[in-house]
Amino acid sequence: SEEAERNCLQALETDPESAKFHVSLGGIRRDQGRYEESEAAFRRALELDPDFVYALDNILYAHTFDGRHSAEACLADAREY
Repeated sequence: SEEAERNCLQALETDPESAKFHVSLGGIRRDQGRYEESEAAFRRALELDPDFVYALDNILYAHTFDGRHSAEACLADAREY
């Protein structure tokens, strides 16, 4: 929802280095169908915390639904990490 997105963006203003907030934003945007923005938020979470498996899982989940990635591309992305 727009309210959830606003709240998450406010939280990121307070703590822009929070991988958890970036994952939350990515999930909100994925649910809105904004897959490129969603992926960017998940990738930012991984930059901040490379061991945050939940962020990678969400990237792959988003790829499943965005229509831009084949199954092979998703697997290649998974292997990259």
